[in-house]
This record gives sequence, structure tokens and C-alpha cells, in this order.
Amino acid sequence: MKNLVLLITALFLAGTTVQATTTASANITTTSTYVRGYGNSFIFVEGGIEFSVFPDGQFDFYIPQYGPNVSLGFSSPNVSISFNSGYDYSPYVQYDDYGAIIQIENVPIYYDYYGRITRAGSVNIRYNNFGRVVWVGGLHIFYNRFNVFSHYSGYINAYNRYYVYRPWHRYYRIPSRDYCVVYNRPYRQYYKPVRYTYYRPYTNNYRPHSYNYINSRRGVANTGRRTQRSVISERYRQKVTPRREVNGVTSNQVRKSRREFSSRNAVTGRRTVSRNNDNKANKRINSAHKRDITRRKEVNKSIADRGRHVNKNTKFSVRKPKASSNRISSNKHNRSAQHVTQNKGRKAAVSKQSHSRATTKRSKRDLKQKRS
Repeated sequence: MKNLVLLITALFLAGTTVQATTTASANITTTSTYVRGYGNSFIFVEGGIEFSVFPDGQFDFYIPQYGPNVSLGFSSPNVSISFNSGYDYSPYVQYDDYGAIIQIENVPIYYDYYGRITRAGSVNIRYNNFGRVVWVGGLHIFYNRFNVFSHYSGYINAYNRYYVYRPWHRYYRIPSRDYCVVYNRPYRQYYKPVRYTYYRPYTNNYRPHSYNYINSRRGVANTGRRTQRSVISERYRQKVTPRREVNGVTSNQVRKSRREFSSRNAVTGRRTVSRNNDNKANKRINSAHKRDITRRKEVNKSIADRGRHVNKNTKFSVRKPKASSNRISSNKHNRSAQHVTQNKGRKAAVSKQSHSRATTKRSKRDLKQKRS
């Protein structure tokens, strides 16, 4: 009986130990996935789209809004969730002439000369001299001397501060050989794709094979000239009238009526354009003529003002001073003569008075002497 109890106790303890060991290993795996999640690819969310950028510059993406619903317990092999795994996101994607994705809905994507992604929305991506990703936004990635991922520092942006594990991350993969746009030759050096505003899903959209165009050197460099392959980018131009009947009128009928209306108004439009051009030319000529007249008036006025100033100066310097000096001198002379005559008259009067007084005194003296 004792041996049976000991045997049951030993089996119970062994099962508990095994269960605890398994749980601990699972926790370690999950923790390492969170910490080292940026090792295989660098995952972030931009504009509602989850991007997975690989160290060599290729990327994959998943749109939760339009993609398959993935639960936490989802685990099945050969499933198509992301773009490169086979899920069809063509109604929301714009391609360029080389088959590269240049826009997902309204999130633009930019590449360098070699076809490596350099920007997804507002997240910039940079590479080192070995062609490995070293910056994803504000996240700095470090490699060892064998060019293998070592560690990282910082975070991508305020919305992607750390890596969060999701069950569909295991399905991200690089593109197949036929759709690979990363190449060791700078084939996109002079290429500028055309992006259009997205506001509804595209129909009959397909991705051209990039491998044939890049390796066969048949790629088209869009330098502003219209080429045969530029039609690929123009097919994403969203049209106002869809290809179906609207109120019993098809789009072809609408186009036909527009052409007729434009042909009818072509002559009147040309006449109005010519009249507008003639009016503009006449306005220019009249304005130039008015300018010439005003300039001539200003010149004549300046010349007349100069002559007036000269005459005024000569009159003031020659005539006026002489006339004034003569007048001043004559007035002074007259005043001095009057003063002299007045003085003479005063002196004569004084002399007469003195003479009369003297004579009266003498006469008085003579009378006194006679009487005595």
C-alpha cells in the first residue's frame, strides 16, 4: 500500500514538473518574439496599412480593413493574407511601368534608383553601404561584422513605439522572382511615375511582370514624353462617369454629346479667343501710348521749370539789386540834403537871433552913454 501511494505521488510530481517547464518555455519564446521582432522584418502601421519591410529593401503589406479576418487562433498552412502571399489587393493598388507598387489607396510609396523602398507614407527608410536597412523612421538598426541583425534603438514614430506580435506576421514574405523590383542596376534613375488620387476601387487591375522589363532593359524612363507604356499609369485616372447606364444614358452617349457640343462651340470659342487676344493687344498699345504722352509731358514740364528758374535767378542777381541800391542811395542822398538844409536854416535862424540880440544890446549901451 505504501509503495502504491509513493508511486502515485511520484507520477503526480513528475507531471507537474513537465507542465511547469512547458509553460516557462512558451513564455520565453513569446518574450523573445516581442524583443527580437524586428530581426526578420520591420513592421509598422501607416495610414491603416500594415507594412513589413525586409532588410534588403523589399516589403509586404496587409490591409485589415479589406483583407481577410484573422483571429488570434488562426493557424493554417498555405494561407493568403498579405499581398505577397497571394491575397488580391489590386482594387486598392497602383502600379508603375515596372510593376512596382507606387500607391496603396492614398498612401504613396517611393523607391531609390535600385528599387528599394525609401518611404511609405510619412515613414522614411535609409540603407547602409551594404544595402541593409539602418533607419526606419526613428528606429536605428545595428548589424554585426557579418552584416547580421544585432540590435536596435529608438522607435519608428509616435504610433509605432515598439513591436507588437500578431499571428499573421508569420505569413509575410518577400515577392516572387517575377515581381521583384530590387535590382543591382540603377534602372529607376530617370524614372518618375505618375500617381493619381484614389477614391474608389479599380476594376480589371493587374500587375505587370517586372522581371522581364528590368532584366531585358526594356524599361521605359518617363522623362515627360508620352510613350506607349505610359498608358499603364494613365489607366488609374478616375473618371467621373462610370461605365454603366445612368438614368438611361450610357457613358458613350455622354461622350458623343460632349464631342458634338465641343465641335459646335469650337468656332465661337476661337472667335472669342481671338477677340480677347485683340482686346488685350489694344489695351497694351493704348497703355504704351499713354505712357509715352505722360513721359513727354513730364519732360516738357521739367524743361519749362528749368527755364523759369534761370530767368528768376538772373532778374534777382542783375536788375533788382541795382534798382534797389539806386533807390536806397537816392533816398539816402535826399535825406542827407534835407538834413543839411534844415541844419543850415537852423543855423541862420540862430545867427539872426544872436545878431539881433547883439544889436539891441549895443543900442542900449549907446543910449546909456549918450544920456550920461
